[in-house]
Amino acid sequence: MDESLNLIRKSLNQPGAVGIKIHPSFSRTYPEDVRYEPVWQLAAQYSVPIITHSWAVSDYNPLQRYSTPEHFEHYVARYPNVNLILGHAGGLYAGHLAAVDLARRYPNVFMDISGDTYSFGFIEWLVHQVGAERILFGSDAVWFDQRTQLGRVLDADITLEQKRLILGENACRLFRLV
Repeated sequence: MDESLNLIRKSLNQPGAVGIKIHPSFSRTYPEDVRYEPVWQLAAQYSVPIITHSWAVSDYNPLQRYSTPEHFEHYVARYPNVNLILGHAGGLYAGHLAAVDLARRYPNVFMDISGDTYSFGFIEWLVHQVGAERILFGSDAVWFDQRTQLGRVLDADITLEQKRLILGENACRLFRLV
């Protein structure tokens, strides 16, 4: 654990480091586990967001139980100055609902749109649920063709300003790129 934390600390001291990525399903550790506390402390200390894999429970991949959005509430509530980005916006339909619920209750919760689940009107639905200011473009590049995610935003029935927020302005603000 100390080795991992030292690596994160060392990375955050390098130019270009803009956040911390966790993947509870890979580590088979629930997000509210006490072993994540130092990660949240580092994010608070360095004023960087945490981005995480998030997904709904599925029969074909039971390890997703470690990454359902409701498991993040413990630290989201405890660290209101640390922004959490739910990768995949919860993944499947049940996960989308849970991610939106968490984001509605905590202003430090954001979502990215990466992933391989596609439904007509998803971007519009997310914007209606939490506002374009809480949604980030995500592509899952090298896993999927980035054009599919880009097309979802460009073709969405939302304003040009909302598209600009999703496609870059939100990330620039969260990652302090400007």
